[in-house]
Amino acid sequence: MKIKPIRIVFESFDDFFARARRQIQEAVETRKRFIQPKDLRVWSSVEGYQQFMNDQKYSILAVIYKYQPKSVYQLAKILNRAQQNVARDCDLLAGRRFIKFVSSKKGRKNKAPRLSFDYNAVEVHLPSVTYKIEFEKVS
Repeated sequence: MKIKPIRIVFESFDDFFARARRQIQEAVETRKRFIQPKDLRVWSSVEGYQQFMNDQKYSILAVIYKYQPKSVYQLAKILNRAQQNVARDCDLLAGRRFIKFVSSKKGRKNKAPRLSFDYNAVEVHLPSVTYKIEFEKVS
């Protein structure tokens, strides 16, 4: 199975703004709609990322990838965690574009958590080392 990672990189604010200026200029010239690649998440510090991302959030990403739950309630049951805590973590992950919520069209109006795009690993690029956390699919 091919690994499709979401990449986490760290940039200073000055580097981020310089890159953003170049990308905006390029977007204006080429009339591109999206500037940043969908598989890239930029953080200003390693400490900030480590405070945000913990084992529970990695577990949420892995379970969403593996089981495709129909609601946050079902996700909480699979994880054996309180629903309000899972919902809070899902909202934080959605705010950082790791996941998105998809409304169901029939029956009760549930928000199904889904990965923000088709990825099965989180690849973290630290200044001195790169590591990858992969998710497994249920066969």
